[in-house]
Amino acid sequence: MIRPATLKNSIMADVRYINLNRRRRNIHGLRWKGTVNHIIGAHDLRARQGTFVTPWGAPSNPLYAAPEFRENTSSLSDLLDQRALEILAISKLQGKKVMALWSGGIDSTTVLVSLIKNWPKQDLENLVIVMNTNSIIENIEFYQKFISNKIACMNYTKLDMNNDVLSKNIIIHGDPADCIYGPSTPAYRPLIDSGQHLEPYEKHLDRMAEIIQPSEGASHYIEGFGKWWVEKVTANLKEVNPANVTTVSDWWWWTYYNFKWEFSCQRPFTFSRNDFKIGISKENQKDFANTTFYNTPEFQNWSYTNLKNLVGKDLSTHKIKARRYIYEFDKNELYFKNKTKMSGAPGNSVMRGTSDLPICYDENWTGYYRWEGSLDEESFYLLETYKG
Repeated sequence: MIRPATLKNSIMADVRYINLNRRRRNIHGLRWKGTVNHIIGAHDLRARQGTFVTPWGAPSNPLYAAPEFRENTSSLSDLLDQRALEILAISKLQGKKVMALWSGGIDSTTVLVSLIKNWPKQDLENLVIVMNTNSIIENIEFYQKFISNKIACMNYTKLDMNNDVLSKNIIIHGDPADCIYGPSTPAYRPLIDSGQHLEPYEKHLDRMAEIIQPSEGASHYIEGFGKWWVEKVTANLKEVNPANVTTVSDWWWWTYYNFKWEFSCQRPFTFSRNDFKIGISKENQKDFANTTFYNTPEFQNWSYTNLKNLVGKDLSTHKIKARRYIYEFDKNELYFKNKTKMSGAPGNSVMRGTSDLPICYDENWTGYYRWEGSLDEESFYLLETYKG
C-alpha cells in the first residue's frame, strides 16, 4: 500500500480527479485544489524561498534553487549568446545531441535563434528540433527560412523522456521564460490600461483578489479563493522581502519565480513520457537541470535586475527584449510587432488524454495513479486536513 508519505514527498500531486463532494468540504482544501483552474501554470507549486505550506509538504528541489539576488547588468543578447555556446560545449564534452523543443512561440524561438546564430554550421548537424504542425503555423516564415531542409526535425509525439533518450541527448526548451521576460499579463490585465500595474502592489491587493476570484455560479467557483491566494503569496513575499519586487506586475513575477519555477523547468517530465512507471535516474535529472536553458543564476538575476524594464505601460512591450533578439536575427517585422501568446505543443501524454497522467511522482519521477493503493483516499485526507 502507498502511504501518505508518498504524497508528502512527491514531486507533484495533481488532485484534479479527487471528488471532494463525497464528504465534508474543507474550504482550504478546495481553494488549494482550485489553484490549477485559476492560476496560470499552477500544476505544481512549492516555495524556493520562504514559507509556503502545501497539503503535500513537498520539499523544494535543490537542482532548481533560487540564486542569491545579485545585480546583473549584462545585455539579454549577451546572456543568450553565452548560454548557446555553453550548451554547445557541454554537448561536445558529453558526446550528446541537442534536442530543442520548439512551439513557434517567442520563448522557444528565442532559444532556437541563440543556437542557430551562435553555433558553427557543422555543429547544427547535432541539433534536432522537436516540433509539430502547430509550431510551423505559429512561425511559418522562420520554419521555411531557417529550419526546413536545413536542420533535423522530430514530431513532439515521438519524444519519450526516458533514461536512454536523456543519456544520449540534451533536452532544452523555452520554459520558464514567461518569468525571465516578464510576468503573464492576463493575470492583471484589468489594471494595465490605467497604469495601476506599475503601482505598489499593497495598494491593489483587494482589486487583485477580485480579478482572480471566479464569479459565483462559475463552474470552478470557490468561496474566497482570490483573497486567500493573494494573502498567501503576499505573506511569502513579505517574509523574503526582495528589494526589487514592489509593483503589481512584480508581485506576479514573484508567483512564477518563487512558486512555479521548478515545475516549469521540469514540464517535459510530465508531458513527454510514454511509461510513467519507469523513473528517471538521479544522474539524468541532474544533467537535465544543468542544461535547462534558462535555469541559471545569470538569467534569473538579469530578470530580477530588470524588473522595472520588463513590463511597460501597455501590452505592446510584453517580452519586447526577447522579440527584439529574434527580430535582429530573422528580420521578420510582422512577427516582431504582432506575435501574441498561443498554447504550446501539449506533448505525447496529453495527446493520449489527461486521464493517462499519474496523480503524483516520487523523487525518481516514477508516476503513481489514483487507483494504486490508497492514493485516492490519502489525497483526499491531506486536502481535508489542510490548514491553508
